[in-house]
Amino acid sequence: MADGRHPLDVLDVRRPAQLRRVAWILDWLPQGGEEAGVSGLVEHHAEESQLALPRLLGEALVFDLAFVDGNHRFDGVFVDLVYLGCLVRQGGIVFLDDYQLPAVARAVSFFLTNLGWTLEEVSAADDYHRGAVLRTSTVPDTRPFDFYVEF
Repeated sequence: MADGRHPLDVLDVRRPAQLRRVAWILDWLPQGGEEAGVSGLVEHHAEESQLALPRLLGEALVFDLAFVDGNHRFDGVFVDLVYLGCLVRQGGIVFLDDYQLPAVARAVSFFLTNLGWTLEEVSAADDYHRGAVLRTSTVPDTRPFDFYVEF
């Protein structure tokens, strides 16, 4: 995170029930997994998120935490979050980079407002990055077909 902490600091990774499978969807592998004791849990997918996420969903994978640094346009972020909502367990963590970009923050606002996700933490801002830690809804999605809230 921009404040120097590792994204996994949000979870107590020493409690195995909380974290079993982590997906990194980006073309670089962050440092810190060894120190956090989770390197054996991390699956690195070095491909574009719009290709990786549907493939992972097709493989019926479920993750406790996902870190995605994908497309920064609203539509790309929105689609990534739709897929992540299917791939990350209820109450799981989605870590996004570049939350300082208006399109990223706006896409996130839909999931906060309409799907019951929560914004757990936002890192300190710098000129290039701002991380956001999201928690997916802890309850099943039972919205009626016509549900919509402005975001």
